[in-house]
Amino acid sequence: MAEIHPQHVDGRFRRLKNVMSVLLQSVLFVTPWILWSGRPLMMIDLQGRKLHLLGQTFWPQETHLLLLLVLIAGVALFLVSATMGRLWCGFACPQTLFSHTFILVERLIEGDAAKRRRLNSQPWRKKLPSKLVTWSIWGVMSVYLGLTFAGYFAPIREITLELLHGHVTPFNFSLIGFFTLVSLAFFGKIRGTFCTTICPYARFQSALTTADTRMVGYDQTRGEPRGKIKDPKAADCTDCKACVRVCPMGIDIRDGFQFACINCASCIDACDDMMDSVGRPRGLVSFTSMEELQAREKHSLRTWFRRLGARPVIYAGMLVAAVTLLGVLTALRSPFDYQVVRDSTGTTVVLAADGRTTNRYNLRLVNRLSTPQPVTIRLSEGPEGAEIVTTENPCTLEPESVTTLQILLIAPPRKGAPVVPIAFEVYNGTRKETRPSTFTYAGH
Repeated sequence: MAEIHPQHVDGRFRRLKNVMSVLLQSVLFVTPWILWSGRPLMMIDLQGRKLHLLGQTFWPQETHLLLLLVLIAGVALFLVSATMGRLWCGFACPQTLFSHTFILVERLIEGDAAKRRRLNSQPWRKKLPSKLVTWSIWGVMSVYLGLTFAGYFAPIREITLELLHGHVTPFNFSLIGFFTLVSLAFFGKIRGTFCTTICPYARFQSALTTADTRMVGYDQTRGEPRGKIKDPKAADCTDCKACVRVCPMGIDIRDGFQFACINCASCIDACDDMMDSVGRPRGLVSFTSMEELQAREKHSLRTWFRRLGARPVIYAGMLVAAVTLLGVLTALRSPFDYQVVRDSTGTTVVLAADGRTTNRYNLRLVNRLSTPQPVTIRLSEGPEGAEIVTTENPCTLEPESVTTLQILLIAPPRKGAPVVPIAFEVYNGTRKETRPSTFTYAGH
């Protein structure tokens, strides 16, 4: 695919995108530095295998909560797609916003779109100085982006201190290097090609839209046949190709709705400017729907919502239900969790000289809180007279840690079944968690 150099355009949608870009990029750059109860506001801790989000820590054992988070993000995207098409792609996607930022640097150094195209056609000895300046600035931007993105997978304060002292761990260096290269390649070179060849959303978006979904569209009834301004047989489209020159995807919106269109609305701003200059009404290219174009009339907001039908309502209901369920489950989740596993090292069942039987277990305890958690291990069900022996009981679990304790359960001799059910109970003073297991008598 040939390199695309979109022409800069100003207009109400471009100004809205600039505001959105500043706000969203500010959130992106600031979020890794914010702490909530001593933990990152949002971070996927790869080494610790946990997710920090809005003061909560989610562990791999809480798969149902993680799936709910993914479901919420997916349904929210479906809801936006059903009503406004690829609005996310045009106004909020990092690929779009950062690509435009890289293009801004390129335009300031190498000139407008026409100058950039001419520069690219020149031999390297003429264009090398400009390209070196452009790519050098891109490189600095990419390193900062690499550090920021790495801050969503490891503590950014620790990474920054390591960089300042010149001793970066291999893991953090790999994170920064990976995201630096990705930023430089995706935002400096690949750009819109990502949206049409890599991102899967472009492929299945058509399944989420209807005839009443608002997307960027061209009014063929009003615009065709195209022609010069003074041509009495021509319609409103002057065939100036301004909409094509400003498109970051390199498509012609006049060819109809296309999967490559990201709804950035640059063509709307360009067409409105042209209509203003020739004294014709705006709206030849606009946010519209297939149904409105066929009916040749704009629906009121109430009519549009009514025509959208049940799909957006279903998506909205699913979104509210998923968010509510996540909130309830998060509020009710236990501050600790544990698993009971029979010790697989050596002999797990031992018969002592006095006739007592010992079974060995491993308790894997997870403290989800950011504060130490004192817990007591007890036997809520099991053989009469059984005794728990461990190195420390009660014990203190470190904040946001996983602790493994070896437990010896010693029971006096008895007659009957060789295997009996038991249950370990972990108690932190306010809450109990019970896990079942079995006890095996030796000598049966």
